[in-house]
Amino acid sequence: MKPTVSLSGDLRCQRTLIVTAHGDTQGAEPPSLVRKLDIRRIFEPETAGRSAESSGTLPPPSPTPTTSQPVDLVLYVNDVWITSACARENIEKILACFVQSQVRLTVCDIAKEPLAVEEDQVVFTPTLVKRNPRPRAWLIGDLSDHAAIMSLLDQSGVERRPA
Repeated sequence: MKPTVSLSGDLRCQRTLIVTAHGDTQGAEPPSLVRKLDIRRIFEPETAGRSAESSGTLPPPSPTPTTSQPVDLVLYVNDVWITSACARENIEKILACFVQSQVRLTVCDIAKEPLAVEEDQVVFTPTLVKRNPRPRAWLIGDLSDHAAIMSLLDQSGVERRPA
């Protein structure tokens, strides 16, 4: 059975994003193309090769030794949203606690570079993506959970600055 989408009233005038697993929806006529998100591309690199995968429980990640390559972070924002401004402010505060030469941060405004999100399969903004070292990680939101980001950087081998 094919799903149908019926927009009426105020929704006819609003931009709408419909997320569905169905390839064909009736009644939905999107005004612009949104490329298909391949969810396997997001999760497979993190689980590939782990023997605990079949049991459904994965061991906690072990810290990655510090390497000469900096940790590669990309913050995807949309400058019209206050949450994007908060995310920028929060990531700058967090990175101030770490050795700057070990982290490379790129901020990408999706309004100016709409196709940039394809490489990292980003759907929502703000989103922080840790590209390298593998596995990739996605943190969505205003990055107000400093502990989660600091833990991600610690696990990636980034050294904290001396207090």
